[in-house]
Amino acid sequence: MSETLRGGILPYIKPEVVGYISSVDQDGGILEELFDINMAHILMLIEEGILAKEVGAKILKSLAELRGTIRLDGGKEDAYVCIEDEVSTIAGEGVGGNLNLAKSRNDQIATALRMRLRREILDLIGLGADLLRGLLELAEGGLYSLMPGYTHLRVAQPITLAHYAIAQFDALARDIERLMEAYGRINKCPMGAAALATTSFPINRHRVSELLGFDGLVENSLDAVGDRDFALEALADLSIMAWHLIRFLEDLILYSTPEFSIFELPPGFSSTSSIMPQKRNPDMLEVMRARLSAILGDLAAAFSILKALPSGYNLDFQELTPRLWSGVDELKRAIPLLSEMVPKVKVVGGAEGRLSAQFATASELANFLYSKHRIPFRSAYRIVGEICGILYESGKGMSDLSPELLKEVAKRRAGVELDLDSGELGRVIDPRRFVESHRVIGGPSPERVREAIERRRAGLERISDFLDRRREALRRSKELLEARVRSIIGL
Repeated sequence: MSETLRGGILPYIKPEVVGYISSVDQDGGILEELFDINMAHILMLIEEGILAKEVGAKILKSLAELRGTIRLDGGKEDAYVCIEDEVSTIAGEGVGGNLNLAKSRNDQIATALRMRLRREILDLIGLGADLLRGLLELAEGGLYSLMPGYTHLRVAQPITLAHYAIAQFDALARDIERLMEAYGRINKCPMGAAALATTSFPINRHRVSELLGFDGLVENSLDAVGDRDFALEALADLSIMAWHLIRFLEDLILYSTPEFSIFELPPGFSSTSSIMPQKRNPDMLEVMRARLSAILGDLAAAFSILKALPSGYNLDFQELTPRLWSGVDELKRAIPLLSEMVPKVKVVGGAEGRLSAQFATASELANFLYSKHRIPFRSAYRIVGEICGILYESGKGMSDLSPELLKEVAKRRAGVELDLDSGELGRVIDPRRFVESHRVIGGPSPERVREAIERRRAGLERISDFLDRRREALRRSKELLEARVRSIIGL
């Protein structure tokens, strides 16, 4: 137990209890933020005339000496008392004992978590933008690379690698947009809430918020220390991002198997077997899939931890924090590897034959019967369905369809005399022409995908602008804090 807290209502706490509840192992991840918080708070107390300048200067000087050198004592409750103990050792308790004046561990931890989380969010947005650029590069190189599109994991219609890559881009871009929106709610300052009811000292909460680079306050003090919705929101956003990436990983793993033979993974991102020398196993993708899946479990655990807590601060909050940082860390490890790998993924050749064998252009033939011959769509649907059944039973594909078979079935099912030749029919059922003819916005035609790529490029610029503005605001506030500290301690 810290000497700082000894001698009050509790004469001692059993060491085993201190060890059990201690957050020292976690607090190393927010030390930088805790020093900034302490300095900003002391500066505000000096400026408001609550703390004598000479006393505050000694505290600030002690904090400056300790920054980067302090060692957290695992026998103490947390980093907050470790810092206060060390300041009191350097400056004497008569000075250091004022470090916690008009604040609490409760508002400090809520503030420190928000400060670290906003930094982590910006890092993740930057990494996500790198992956978006990789997906655009993949799309640009795959405008004409045919591949099957699936529903129910059955071949449905032809698409291109570019169309597929833009789908992955858009999902990830929404994930990044969610993080950008969450940033505004995360970047609010709880400092000044103290334990839960603020303080009777006339502190200036807005000044501390300014020095720490926040956009404003979490105004209500009970809400400021007693809620962790900002962490839940971030973890939920990370979970959705992880889910999208897991789906992408599953595609890469599945579609690169010989059975699917759609994607070819680049060298350097696979492993081999210890006994079967021919194997090229997607080990990295499999491990990544498992680790990102754990983020979904972290979100469930976080909700379970918080689900039945009363209003106010509860130390249960402490158990949420490792789940949050675990999700952040796993994404920060995975995304750079994907960003490097993705632009090098290729589509295996020969898609036309596979698409024909799976009748992937059947829907376009039904469309043709309506548009050219005005056969009602549902009747056209049944005609094409029967034709596919006949071809399938005889071991043939869509490319084997003859004008004679189509005419025969159309006459029998709809009483229509068709006038077409093999050249016209071949164009209708050709997978490449299928893709080219699907020019509706959002469709797979190279023309539309090329336009989509340019729009996404503009979206990337907006993400870059967001990062630049937010990072610059944090840099300026950090410079302001450091300049004010130097002016007080005379350095």
